[in-house]
Amino acid sequence: MVMTVAWISLFVLLGLIFGSFGTVIVMRVPKGKGIGGRSRCVSCSKKLSVRELIPVFSFLLQRGTCLHCKKRIHWLYPFIECATVLLFLTAFWFTESSYDQLSLFVFRSFFLALLLWLLLLIAIIDLHTQMIPDTLNIPLLLGSIFYTSFFGDLDVLALILGGGFFGLQWILSRGKWVGSGDIILGTSIGALLGSWRLTIYWIAVSYCIGAAVVCYFLATGKKTRKDRIAFGPFLVVALWMVMVMEKIFDSLRV
Repeated sequence: MVMTVAWISLFVLLGLIFGSFGTVIVMRVPKGKGIGGRSRCVSCSKKLSVRELIPVFSFLLQRGTCLHCKKRIHWLYPFIECATVLLFLTAFWFTESSYDQLSLFVFRSFFLALLLWLLLLIAIIDLHTQMIPDTLNIPLLLGSIFYTSFFGDLDVLALILGGGFFGLQWILSRGKWVGSGDIILGTSIGALLGSWRLTIYWIAVSYCIGAAVVCYFLATGKKTRKDRIAFGPFLVVALWMVMVMEKIFDSLRV
C-alpha cells in the first residue's frame, strides 16, 4: 500500500512537470517558436518568476490572473497540466501488473505516459490550428511502434488499418477530408493499440464521437457545413476510451 501511494505520488509529480512543459509546446510550436527560454505572460510579456510557474497551484493562487497586468490567464494552461496528470496515472494503472519487475514497470509506464502526453498535445494543437506538427507526430509514430514491439506483438495489420483508412480518404478527397497528419496519427494509434480488432473499434468510436459533435455544432449554429473541424481530437479521445474499456474488460476476465 505504501509503495502504491509512493508511485502514484511520483506519477502525479511527473504529470505536473510534463503538463507544464506541454503548455509551452502547445503555445509555441504552432507559431514556429523555440521551446527554450523563460516563460512570459502572453498579455504583458513580463518574465514569469518561479512562484508563477508552479503547475496548477500558481493558477489557483493567482485566481487565474497575471500578477503584473492582472489579465486573465488562459484556462488551457491548468487544463493541460491536470489532463497530463490524469494520463500519467492512466499509464500507471495500465502497467501496474508488472510490479514484480520494477525496472520494467518504471520504463513501460513512463514510456506509455509520454506517448499519451504527446497525443494530448497533438489533439489540442489540432483543435486550435487544424494542423498536426510533424515534430510531435513523427516521434509519436516511432515511439508507438517501439512500445508495442518491445512490450507485445506488433500487429502490422493494425498499422495498415490505422494509416490506410485515412490514407484512402486523403486520396479520394485529394486532401479535403483529412490531412496527411491524420494519416500518420492513425498509423501511430494503430501501432499503439497493437491489434487490428481494437483498431477497428477505435475507428468506429472515433466516427461516432465525431458525428455526435458535428451534429451538435450544426444544430446549435456554431458551425456550418462549410466549416472545417479538426478530427485529431476525436481520434485521441476515442483511443483513450478504447484503451480504458479494454483494460476494464481484461480485469473482469481475470
